Amino acid sequence: MQGPIFTLASLFAVLLNVATYLLVGSLVWLGLHPPRSITYLTVVGVMYLMLASIAALCELLLT
Repeated sequence: MQGPIFTLASLFAVLLNVATYLLVGSLVWLGLHPPRSITYLTVVGVMYLMLASIAALCELLLT
C-alpha cells in the first residue's frame, strides 16, 4: 500500500475503535454502582495509558 492511503486507513480504524470503546464503556459505566465505577475508571485509565504509550513507541520506531 502507498503511504498516505495506509496512514488514512490506519487513522480511520483507530478512530472507529475509539468510538466503539467509548460507546461500550459509557454503557458499562451507566450500569455500575459507585464503588465499582471508581475501579472501572482506574482500570480503563491504566489501559488507555498503556495503549497510548505502546502507540507512541511504535510511532517512534517506525519513523
